Amino acid sequence: MRVLFVVILGFYSALSNAELVYSGKIAQIHTGPQYQGRVFVETEDLPVGDVACSTNGSFSYVFDGTTEEGSLYLSILLSALAAGRDVIIKSSDDCTLYTNVADLRNLSIK
Repeated sequence: MRVLFVVILGFYSALSNAELVYSGKIAQIHTGPQYQGRVFVETEDLPVGDVACSTNGSFSYVFDGTTEEGSLYLSILLSALAAGRDVIIKSSDDCTLYTNVADLRNLSIK
């Protein structure tokens, strides 16, 4: 019985931590007035992982560029794009900012 409980708990934990993870170069950063401050990130390769709501064929991540945190994300992404540096990006497990694009959760530049 304990083994079954541990297996079920592990499976639930894996499902509840769904995310997209990407390590590599940025292909494109996209925004415009129709997106009301949202900034979309396209990666050169596909991220690893699964977020059920993230079904957009072009953009893997989105964030709100109007916040202080979003301004910092944009600065890091623009620096990485201009310098040709790799980034590490992780998403949350939902798409609250745009229907079919995962919300960006954290970002690092290599």
